[in-house]
Amino acid sequence: MAASFSIMEAGLVGLFMESVAYGVFVVSLAWCLRALLCHEDRLIVKSSRQIRWWAVVITVLMAVIATADVAINLRLCLSGFVWNDNAAVLFDDTSNWMNIMGYVDYIAQTAIGDAILIYRLYVVYGKKWTVIVAPLMIFISGMTCAFLVLGLGLARNDLGGWDFAPLMIVSFSLTVILNILATSLIILKLWRAHSRISQFSSTSARFLTIIRIVLDSGLLYTASVLVLVGTLPLNNVSGPVSATTIQVIGICFNLIIIRVHATTQQHTREAEEHVVPIPSQGTGTVKLSAGSDNLDSLSLPHIGIDANARITLHHPRLAHTGPSPYDTDHSRGSRFSMDA
Repeated sequence: MAASFSIMEAGLVGLFMESVAYGVFVVSLAWCLRALLCHEDRLIVKSSRQIRWWAVVITVLMAVIATADVAINLRLCLSGFVWNDNAAVLFDDTSNWMNIMGYVDYIAQTAIGDAILIYRLYVVYGKKWTVIVAPLMIFISGMTCAFLVLGLGLARNDLGGWDFAPLMIVSFSLTVILNILATSLIILKLWRAHSRISQFSSTSARFLTIIRIVLDSGLLYTASVLVLVGTLPLNNVSGPVSATTIQVIGICFNLIIIRVHATTQQHTREAEEHVVPIPSQGTGTVKLSAGSDNLDSLSLPHIGIDANARITLHHPRLAHTGPSPYDTDHSRGSRFSMDA
């Protein structure tokens, strides 16, 4: 069946598949921007200090790339089927700027997605460079292979030639390996954090939710690239898959922000008073008001109370290092980063 799948059919199917995925991406983009820019469930824009501008910039950049790829595919189909009668020649011409830009869009979207994944790994592990050495090497190797394919293809006017198939397979495979490795390390760290905090605070339950969120997005991203690798040997099938993967990468990024934001809001609404025993201070308890479950630091036996009467606990095994890389609202209190 793959042998009878013509280049013209691949072009039309690719436009349809990518358009469907783009529709999902646009919906996720709207919710993602709302989570990044607005307060809770209200359409009230946060102050400039509360907005995570790096996340906004990355979100918009991914949206530009995704939109540009759909527009280029649409123009390619119009050029081949409407404005001219040479669809087969146009789709098969790998030196055509529209076909080249399709591959460039894939490289750009993949590079951004993988770089953000490495950054999240870096932050979750307390900004320890040693943790991201291996992922960085895999990332650089994969991007090197991708740019080699692009450069050599442009030099020979044969970007989609079979001579470059091994390099493309290596590049896609390294992307899969990077996603599996980085996602596994993030989940491992969050699980350890859950295990350590569970005895002190109900906040630990939120770690399990975040683990599921990271796992779901990682599996979706990895599965899409695996399908792409599997379709490379098939005639003309990889084109529609690669176009769809560009949208899937953006969807995965948006879903993490959307779902973590929703989890944070649900956790805040359900927060109730908690009682923390003080075993080293004799009898008695410390009451934590609703919303203060995200402790600045957890510390036994030393306890300090600030001017706002907020409880601050210190513990040698726990260290506060600022907001979580997955959090979308600075104003919702502090987050945990666990020491190894």
